[in-house]
Amino acid sequence: MAIEPWPMCEIKETLSFVRKDPDKLSLTLSSNVSSQLRKGENFAFSLDYASEGGYLYVDYLQADGVAVKLERHLKLDGGLGNINYPARGKQYKVQEPYGREILVSLFSKKQLSIPELKSIEKVSYERDYLSALRSALLSLTNEERKDVYFDVIEIITQE
Repeated sequence: MAIEPWPMCEIKETLSFVRKDPDKLSLTLSSNVSSQLRKGENFAFSLDYASEGGYLYVDYLQADGVAVKLERHLKLDGGLGNINYPARGKQYKVQEPYGREILVSLFSKKQLSIPELKSIEKVSYERDYLSALRSALLSLTNEERKDVYFDVIEIITQE
C-alpha cells in the first residue's frame, strides 16, 4: 500500500469517483522538463483530449495552499484536441511558494457545478477547493460520472 502525502492523498480520494484514462485526457509537462523544478526555471504543459463534447477544468494547486484556476467550464467540441498552457508559446517561471504542487485536470460531459469560491482567481484548497470538487462530483449520477475523466501531475518546486 502506497502512502501519499497530503494533498495528493485527498485529491486521489476525491477523484476516485471518476476515471483516469490517458486516451481521453492527458496532461504532459513540456519537453525537457522533469517534475522537479528549481527557482527561476521555466515550464509549460499541454493537455490532450478526445471527447464527444463537454467541459474542461484545470487547476494548479500551489505549495502554499492556494488553488489557481486555469480553466473553468471551457466548452469543448467533440473530437481530438490539444491545449497548451500558457498559451502562445509562453512559459511559467518557478517562484515561491516552493514545495509539492499539483496540476489537476477534469473533463466532464455534463457541466460541473463547482462554485466560484471566495476570490475570482484563487481559492484555498485546504478549506474550499477539494470540498467543492467532491460535492460537484457526488452531485452527478453514477451514469454521469462514467463520462468524467481526470489526470494529475505532481510537481516539486524548490529554491
